[in-house]
Amino acid sequence: MNSDPCIQYSKRLHTLLVQVISKNLSSSTVIGVLFSGGLDSSVIATILKTLQPSPFQLFVAGIDSAKDIELARKAATALHLPLTLCGFDADAVEAMLPTILAILGRVDVLHVELAIPLFFAAKYASQFGINTLFSGQGADELFGGYAKYEKRIVQLGEQSVLTEMESDLHTLHEHTLPLMKDILSHSNVKLVVPFCDKTINDFATSLPFTCKIVQDSGIIIRKQILRLLAEKLDLPPQIVNAPKRALQYGSGAHRILTDLAANYWIEQNPELSQRKARTHTRIEQYLTQLINS
Repeated sequence: MNSDPCIQYSKRLHTLLVQVISKNLSSSTVIGVLFSGGLDSSVIATILKTLQPSPFQLFVAGIDSAKDIELARKAATALHLPLTLCGFDADAVEAMLPTILAILGRVDVLHVELAIPLFFAAKYASQFGINTLFSGQGADELFGGYAKYEKRIVQLGEQSVLTEMESDLHTLHEHTLPLMKDILSHSNVKLVVPFCDKTINDFATSLPFTCKIVQDSGIIIRKQILRLLAEKLDLPPQIVNAPKRALQYGSGAHRILTDLAANYWIEQNPELSQRKARTHTRIEQYLTQLINS
């Protein structure tokens, strides 16, 4: 990795994260971490481990074959932290969809897919007496973690990427974080998102672009500063170099919701093909039927 001058910035990021996380800890806080086994949640969990004297649980939600569950198991073992699997299947999702839709208050396919694993993680966490869940959400928007940024920098250049990152950060604060807080609140669990604290946001804005996305010998490295911090924290390479996985795909929520919608429409019309039954529009219509029933 091309680490100069970003190593110093990564040390500063570490200091700021410690400050932000510390101010969200108290004697009444019973914590857990929403954990995918990826870079962002592993950094948060590792810093928490240095600050929290008592053991805490990691929570990963997904279907039996979910990639997130497989990788979270490996990462939790590497971090020597206990992991709780918050499993769900089609029947469980179908039963909870009306509740999830009522919490969201509107039909939005992406938001429902994101809400599904969060709903089950919060439900499991509350059964452990957890009242606060930490999340690594926001690191991708701040430090250039999404694959689409890599494509855009090649095609349109740095400024175009910065513009899209700013737009994504706005969406995060205006839509995604309120959704996450509402879902966790349903189980009486508070959400803490250290990367979305103003001090971290301001710091990220001041960073050189090459500490976010760097091109090294023809290879584009995203979230450079966070990978350097992970190395500083002695995280194993499997975590330092972990690729980004969207929650709805890594958990299997997208697959479950698509299957439920397709089964519903084929039952209504047996002549309908699987391809036509599994479109975004059909999923949206299926959810609309549920929210109006």
